[in-house]
This record gives sequence, structure tokens and C-alpha cells, in this order.
Amino acid sequence: MSQSVNTKDRLIWSAVKVFSEKGYFNAKISDIVKEAGLAQGTFYLYFSSKEDIFFQIIELIIEQIQEVIDRYKHQKHKEDIKQVIHSFSKEMFFLFNQYREVAYIYFFQLLCMQEKFKELYISTYEKFIQFYIELLSEYRDREILAGMIVSFAEKLFKLDILIKHKNVETVISEFNEGVEILLKGAVES
Repeated sequence: MSQSVNTKDRLIWSAVKVFSEKGYFNAKISDIVKEAGLAQGTFYLYFSSKEDIFFQIIELIIEQIQEVIDRYKHQKHKEDIKQVIHSFSKEMFFLFNQYREVAYIYFFQLLCMQEKFKELYISTYEKFIQFYIELLSEYRDREILAGMIVSFAEKLFKLDILIKHKNVETVISEFNEGVEILLKGAVES
């Protein structure tokens, strides 16, 4: 690994820590470089601003989301659809929980303020919708069902994990129960 990649990674993970501890608006670039053990000028070799590094953190999380989606995309014929949904959602909830402080900043501080954050949100939301539409291809109202599943997962994450600080295992269990109810009421083609 090159020195520049190492330095950039140090800055990114230091930023995750600083944003998690201080929030977006109270975090300073000087806090990030101090946490990374680097000089302030080093930051600007890799990032143009605090917004830029936060945006890159979100992009890294979205890359991880895409990797999980890609792994599960072709499993619908290998396993029961409910089991695929349960396994996929469990992995997603744990991934989001790992970055819960960053997600809190993203959803509650920046999403409504920055157009590029809105665009990322919409494209990621659409990836989830498309994943579920393809997974539920044998259901007649798969688009509606996919939207309900994604919206339900988002509600559980934002409200129950980010705001109410519920245990992630409890939330996963609630999600699985909700999916069971939705799928029971859905009609296969």
C-alpha cells in the first residue's frame, strides 16, 4: 500500500471518529488532522474541505452497501426469498449500525442542506428498491412491496436505532416480523 493511500485512509478514519464524537458542525479539520497525527496542510493534499471528506466517507459506505447487494442479487433461486431478505437485511442493519453516528449526521444534519447528499440518498434508495423488485420478481405487486420493505427498514433504522437507540438485534427481529406480515398479504404471480 502506498504512503498516500495510507495517509488518505488515516484521514478518513480519523474523520469518522471526529464526526462521530463531535458531529458535523462542531468538527474541525484541525480535529481530524490532530486525530490522524498529521499536519494541517496534509489534509488539503487529499480533500478540499470538511464537506468533501464527509462526502467521501458516505461514498465508501455506499460502496460497501453495493458489495452486499451484489452478493445477494443472485441468491433468490438458491434459497427461500424470505431467508434471503432476512440474511440481507441483517447484514445491512449491522453495516448501518457500524456507521450509526455518520448516518445520524447524514440523515439529520446534511441530507436537507446539500444537493449532492440528496442525490446520493436517492441513488442508494433506488438501489435497494431495485434489489427487492428483482428479488420479489414472482410477486404481482413487487414494486409496491419493494417500496414498503425499504421504507420500513429505513423507518426502523432512523427512528429505532438512530433516535431511540434500540438494540440492532431487536430491530432486525422487528423487521423480519414486518416482512413476514407483508409477504403473507402479497400475492404471487
